[in-house]
Amino acid sequence: MRHKYKKSSFSLIEILTVLVISSIIIGIALPSMNSLMKGQSVEQATSTLGSTFKALRSYAITHRKYVALIIPIDITGYETLPAEYLNKSFKPCVVTNNNGTYTFAYWISNEKWEFLPSSSAILDIDDNSQYDEGNFSAATDVSGVDYSSVDSSKTSCTAKAIIIKPTGKTAGSRKFIVVGNSNILNGVAIDTDNQIDIVIDQYTGRISYGSD
Repeated sequence: MRHKYKKSSFSLIEILTVLVISSIIIGIALPSMNSLMKGQSVEQATSTLGSTFKALRSYAITHRKYVALIIPIDITGYETLPAEYLNKSFKPCVVTNNNGTYTFAYWISNEKWEFLPSSSAILDIDDNSQYDEGNFSAATDVSGVDYSSVDSSKTSCTAKAIIIKPTGKTAGSRKFIVVGNSNILNGVAIDTDNQIDIVIDQYTGRISYGSD
Protein backbone atom coordinates (compact mmCIF):
# COMPACT_ATOMS: atom_id res chain seq x y z
CA MET A 1 0.00 0.00 0.00
CA ARG A 2 1.35 3.42 -0.88
CA HIS A 3 1.31 6.09 1.74
CA LYS A 4 0.76 9.67 0.77
CA TYR A 5 2.91 12.18 2.61
CA LYS A 6 1.70 15.70 2.92
CA LYS A 7 4.50 18.14 2.15
CA SER A 8 4.80 20.74 4.90
CA SER A 9 5.36 24.37 4.00
CA PHE A 10 5.30 27.80 5.61
CA SER A 11 3.13 30.62 4.53
CA LEU A 12 4.58 34.01 3.65
CA ILE A 13 3.04 35.50 6.79
CA GLU A 14 4.71 32.88 8.99
CA ILE A 15 8.11 33.50 7.37
CA LEU A 16 7.76 37.26 7.78
CA THR A 17 6.71 36.81 11.41
CA VAL A 18 9.83 34.77 12.14
CA LEU A 19 12.02 37.38 10.43
CA VAL A 20 10.46 40.20 12.42
CA ILE A 21 10.92 38.36 15.72
CA SER A 22 14.53 37.52 14.81
CA SER A 23 15.23 41.15 13.98
CA ILE A 24 13.81 42.28 17.31
CA ILE A 25 15.93 39.76 19.24
CA ILE A 26 19.08 40.79 17.36
CA GLY A 27 18.27 44.46 17.95
CA ILE A 28 17.97 43.84 21.68
CA ALA A 29 21.12 41.71 21.93
CA LEU A 30 23.41 43.77 19.69
CA PRO A 31 24.03 46.69 22.10
CA SER A 32 24.96 44.27 24.86
CA MET A 33 27.33 42.40 22.54
CA ASN A 34 28.93 45.65 21.41
CA SER A 35 29.36 46.79 25.00
CA LEU A 36 30.95 43.46 25.93
CA MET A 37 33.35 43.61 22.98
CA LYS A 38 34.34 47.19 23.80
CA GLY A 39 34.96 46.26 27.41
CA GLN A 40 37.18 43.38 26.36
CA SER A 41 39.01 45.69 23.94
CA VAL A 42 39.82 48.16 26.71
CA GLU A 43 40.97 45.40 29.05
CA GLN A 44 43.20 43.95 26.34
CA ALA A 45 44.64 47.38 25.54
CA THR A 46 45.37 48.04 29.22
CA SER A 47 47.04 44.66 29.60
CA THR A 48 49.18 45.26 26.50
CA LEU A 49 50.35 48.68 27.71
CA GLY A 50 51.01 47.40 31.21
CA SER A 51 53.07 44.45 29.94
CA THR A 52 55.03 46.71 27.60
CA PHE A 53 55.83 49.16 30.38
CA LYS A 54 57.05 46.38 32.67
CA ALA A 55 59.31 45.01 29.91
CA LEU A 56 60.75 48.46 29.19
CA ARG A 57 61.38 49.06 32.87
CA SER A 58 63.43 45.86 33.00
CA TYR A 59 65.27 46.94 29.83
CA ALA A 60 66.10 50.36 31.32
CA ILE A 61 67.44 48.83 34.54
CA THR A 62 69.40 46.06 32.80
CA HIS A 63 70.98 48.29 30.13
CA ARG A 64 71.31 51.37 32.36
CA LYS A 65 69.55 53.52 29.75
CA TYR A 66 66.86 56.17 29.68
CA VAL A 67 63.97 54.58 27.79
CA ALA A 68 60.92 56.32 26.34
CA LEU A 69 57.60 54.85 25.27
CA ILE A 70 56.66 57.18 22.39
CA ILE A 71 52.90 57.77 22.05
CA PRO A 72 51.80 59.81 19.00
CA ILE A 73 49.02 62.27 19.77
CA ASP A 74 47.44 65.17 17.91
CA ILE A 75 47.77 68.38 19.90
CA THR A 76 49.09 71.75 18.83
CA GLY A 77 52.87 71.99 18.72
CA TYR A 78 53.56 68.28 18.27
CA GLU A 79 54.37 66.43 15.07
CA THR A 80 51.72 63.84 14.30
CA LEU A 81 51.49 60.64 12.30
CA PRO A 82 48.61 59.34 10.16
CA ALA A 83 45.26 59.14 11.95
CA GLU A 84 45.46 55.40 12.62
CA TYR A 85 48.54 56.03 14.82
CA LEU A 86 47.10 58.84 16.93
CA ASN A 87 46.25 57.82 20.52
CA LYS A 88 46.33 54.18 19.43
CA SER A 89 49.99 53.26 18.89
CA PHE A 90 53.31 53.27 20.74
CA LYS A 91 56.94 52.37 20.19
CA PRO A 92 59.91 52.26 22.59
CA CYS A 93 63.21 54.05 22.07
CA VAL A 94 66.35 55.03 23.96
CA VAL A 95 66.76 58.72 24.78
CA THR A 96 69.49 60.94 26.18
CA ASN A 97 68.93 63.10 29.25
CA ASN A 98 70.41 66.58 29.57
CA ASN A 99 69.23 68.03 32.88
CA GLY A 100 65.67 66.86 32.33
CA THR A 101 65.59 67.57 28.60
CA TYR A 102 65.11 64.35 26.64
CA THR A 103 66.29 63.74 23.08
CA PHE A 104 65.69 60.74 20.84
CA ALA A 105 68.76 58.49 20.44
CA TYR A 106 67.56 55.36 18.63
CA TRP A 107 64.66 52.92 18.39
CA ILE A 108 65.17 49.78 20.43
CA SER A 109 66.25 46.93 18.15
CA ASN A 110 63.54 44.54 16.91
CA GLU A 111 60.78 46.69 18.37
CA LYS A 112 58.02 47.89 16.05
CA TRP A 113 54.95 50.07 16.22
CA GLU A 114 52.31 48.38 18.36
CA PHE A 115 48.62 49.21 17.98
CA LEU A 116 45.88 48.96 20.56
CA PRO A 117 42.82 46.83 19.74
CA SER A 118 40.11 48.55 17.73
CA SER A 119 37.60 50.62 19.75
CA SER A 120 40.26 51.46 22.33
CA ALA A 121 42.65 54.38 22.68
CA ILE A 122 44.89 56.25 25.10
CA LEU A 123 42.63 59.10 26.15
CA ASP A 124 44.71 60.98 28.67
CA ILE A 125 48.04 60.95 30.53
CA ASP A 126 47.58 63.06 33.63
CA ASP A 127 48.85 63.35 37.20
CA ASN A 128 45.45 62.55 38.71
CA SER A 129 42.67 60.06 38.12
CA GLN A 130 40.17 62.61 36.79
CA TYR A 131 39.68 62.14 33.06
CA ASP A 132 40.65 65.32 31.22
CA GLU A 133 40.13 64.83 27.51
CA GLY A 134 43.33 65.16 25.51
CA ASN A 135 45.37 66.59 28.40
CA PHE A 136 48.60 64.49 28.32
CA SER A 137 50.18 66.97 30.74
CA ALA A 138 52.01 64.25 32.68
CA ALA A 139 53.66 62.86 29.55
CA THR A 140 57.20 64.06 28.85
CA ASP A 141 58.42 65.83 25.71
CA VAL A 142 61.04 64.06 23.60
CA SER A 143 62.70 65.99 20.78
CA GLY A 144 64.36 64.71 17.60
CA VAL A 145 62.11 61.65 17.23
CA ASP A 146 62.68 59.88 13.91
CA TYR A 147 59.30 59.08 12.33
CA SER A 148 60.82 58.44 8.88
CA SER A 149 59.72 54.79 8.82
CA VAL A 150 56.14 56.09 8.73
CA ASP A 151 56.62 59.42 6.96
CA SER A 152 59.93 60.06 5.21
CA SER A 153 59.60 63.82 5.76
CA LYS A 154 59.49 63.51 9.56
CA THR A 155 63.01 62.78 10.72
CA SER A 156 63.26 65.08 13.73
CA CYS A 157 59.96 65.56 15.56
CA THR A 158 58.71 66.42 19.02
CA ALA A 159 56.65 63.71 20.68
CA LYS A 160 54.99 62.84 23.98
CA ALA A 161 56.32 59.86 25.91
CA ILE A 162 56.59 58.06 29.22
CA ILE A 163 60.24 58.18 30.34
CA ILE A 164 61.78 55.37 32.38
CA LYS A 165 65.08 56.10 34.11
CA PRO A 166 67.97 53.61 34.51
CA THR A 167 66.83 53.23 38.13
CA GLY A 168 63.39 52.02 37.02
CA LYS A 169 61.71 55.21 38.19
CA THR A 170 59.73 57.42 35.83
CA ALA A 171 60.45 61.03 34.93
CA GLY A 172 58.06 63.61 36.31
CA SER A 173 55.06 63.13 38.55
CA ARG A 174 52.81 60.17 39.25
CA LYS A 175 51.01 59.20 36.05
CA PHE A 176 47.52 58.04 35.23
CA ILE A 177 47.33 56.64 31.70
CA VAL A 178 43.63 56.53 30.84
CA VAL A 179 42.66 53.82 28.35
CA GLY A 180 39.08 53.65 27.14
CA ASN A 181 36.58 53.17 24.34
CA SER A 182 36.70 56.00 21.88
CA ASN A 183 36.06 57.35 18.45
CA ILE A 184 38.80 59.56 17.06
CA LEU A 185 37.48 62.88 15.80
CA ASN A 186 40.02 65.33 14.38
CA GLY A 187 42.73 63.48 16.25
CA VAL A 188 41.12 63.88 19.69
CA ALA A 189 39.92 60.84 21.62
CA ILE A 190 36.29 61.35 22.65
CA ASP A 191 33.07 59.59 23.64
CA THR A 192 34.25 57.06 26.20
CA ASP A 193 31.84 55.02 28.31
CA ASN A 194 34.38 52.58 29.71
CA GLN A 195 37.88 53.33 30.91
CA ILE A 196 40.70 51.84 32.96
CA ASP A 197 43.61 53.74 34.51
CA ILE A 198 47.18 52.50 34.46
CA VAL A 199 48.75 54.15 37.50
CA ILE A 200 52.54 54.55 37.47
CA ASP A 201 54.31 55.47 40.70
CA GLN A 202 57.07 57.98 39.98
CA TYR A 203 59.29 56.79 42.83
CA THR A 204 59.25 53.05 42.23
CA GLY A 205 58.04 52.75 38.62
CA ARG A 206 55.52 50.16 39.78
CA ILE A 207 52.15 50.03 38.07
CA SER A 208 48.66 49.35 39.32
CA TYR A 209 45.24 49.44 37.73
CA GLY A 210 42.05 51.25 38.55
CA SER A 211 38.71 52.03 36.92
CA ASP A 212 36.07 54.69 37.17
